This record gives sequence, structure tokens and C-alpha cells, in this order.
Amino acid sequence: MSARRLMLAFVLASLGLGACGGDGGGGGDEIPEGQALVVITVNLADGLPAVRQISVAAHNGNLGDVDLYYPTTPGGPIMSGATLGILVPDTTGLLDLVLRGLTASLSDGGMPVARGSGQAMIMPGSRRVERTFLLEACGTSGTSGC
Repeated sequence: MSARRLMLAFVLASLGLGACGGDGGGGGDEIPEGQALVVITVNLADGLPAVRQISVAAHNGNLGDVDLYYPTTPGGPIMSGATLGILVPDTTGLLDLVLRGLTASLSDGGMPVARGSGQAMIMPGSRRVERTFLLEACGTSGTSGC
């Protein structure tokens, strides 16, 4: 599945929610017509090793699967409460999301250390959907492996 068809694009968390939606004074960027912004807040469970990249696997039965990474190049540790966003067509429907916290990029030998999953419902005409995910250590609290 091509990322272009699903039209998923990360919005840098450092821009803040205002920059994503234009309503918080962070830059005035508007959500493109026909798109919905899924704002994801990532909370990290206590005791996790430093998470330097988050992998997001997004699935929709009609549009297919896509894997995205935030940030695209791992940097300093991601703090609990960080936000990221993805743009999807506003007719997407149910969007399944699986987030994994990585110690570095997978291509550099990074290991998944945390996982969280959930869904976002994108209704026709939706402009913005907010979801919060708790990433817990792999294999704990019902988190099956990573």
C-alpha cells in the first residue's frame, strides 16, 4: 500500500497542536480539504528505556496498511506526553493504530521496548480526532510482545 494513497504524513510534534490544526496560535497551518488530522498523544509507562523513535502501523480495511516513523531520523529521547499527527482522508472510517517505542531506528539495530494500540474513528467531514496511547513495556499488562 502506498503511503501517498493513504496520505499519511507525520506532523512534527515540536510544532505543537496549534501548528497542526491552526487553532492554537502555533503557526496557522490548516488541515487540507478532504483530510482529517489524527492527533496522537503518546504517554510512556514508567521504567522504560529511552524511546528515540516511534513506529506507527496504521491499517484501514479499505485503504490498506502503512508504517510510519516519528521522528524519521531518531534523535534525543522522546518524552511522555509528546504529540504527533497523521493526515488521513476524512472518509477513512475505522483506523487501527499500533505504536511501538524503539531505542533507535530498526535499520540501526534499534529494539522495540514498548507497545500500545487502539483505534480512531474518522467520520465523513471529520477535521480532527484526538487519541491518547499509553506505551507499556513489551510483554506486560496484556501487551503481547512487540
